[in-house]
Amino acid sequence: MTFGAVQLQLMQSSERDIIWMANGSTSATYAAYRMGARVGYTAMNTRPPEDVEVSFVDFPFKRLEEAEVSVKDVFEPYLQVVKQEQPEFAVIPDINNGVTFEDALSLAYEVAPHCETLIMVPKSVHPSRIPSHIRVGIPCQSKFAESPWSFNDYRKCEELHLFGGSPHDHFEIVFENGLTQVESMDTSVPISSAQWGDAWTLTPNGPRWKSAEGGVYGCLEATFREMCRVFNRDRPSTPSKRHWVPRPHRGRYESIGYPDDDLLHPEDNQPFAGREYHIARSIV
Repeated sequence: MTFGAVQLQLMQSSERDIIWMANGSTSATYAAYRMGARVGYTAMNTRPPEDVEVSFVDFPFKRLEEAEVSVKDVFEPYLQVVKQEQPEFAVIPDINNGVTFEDALSLAYEVAPHCETLIMVPKSVHPSRIPSHIRVGIPCQSKFAESPWSFNDYRKCEELHLFGGSPHDHFEIVFENGLTQVESMDTSVPISSAQWGDAWTLTPNGPRWKSAEGGVYGCLEATFREMCRVFNRDRPSTPSKRHWVPRPHRGRYESIGYPDDDLLHPEDNQPFAGREYHIARSIV
């Protein structure tokens, strides 16, 4: 058996990593982390809580769009974040018209000592050209970075990562299009549905967003619990990776359930069905 075959066999005997992309919310990060999700963030953004291990550091691509700066200008502060976090996963700038294949490999060489797995998105070169020690990324959010390649172009890649998008998209890619070599995926989409009181679940008719209990953070917990289960159903069963971190502090308030869907909180500009409303406890 070749080394590549052994490596593939080992990968397929381990869990897929489900990564929550934190954006400054402590309670949302705790909710995902409690249910077994890894935690990631974009370098130079707000870091997740200090008591949560960062497993994934994304390259700050938006910085390139917001100012007239080059990849090299942004790469150095990005590299410093990676050195500080020592994450399991780190992202190399996309191979496109601004970054050549050779440039990307050179940047990967600088990042490699500070993470376990490098991830790279090939846009201007075919995915098959990416070296086997680098995980190939597939963009799943067309509004940010649509992939120029079809799913068939990725079939010979040994390891894949899904960037962004909904769990619906991830389910379609892994189980309907058959890219079972997907080893990791990241998302921040569940927070939007959780705000409306919905959690992601797999039904007999396919994946759906359905009403769930527990407010925003209860919905997030339900989504990531289900994602960790569903996306590892074709992998050997392993002990739960749940982490015990604090639940949202209720203070001196208690829940009175949910309002009507069309009821606005004074600070809302749209209904917020996923939020639990609270009243102050009587003080004697």
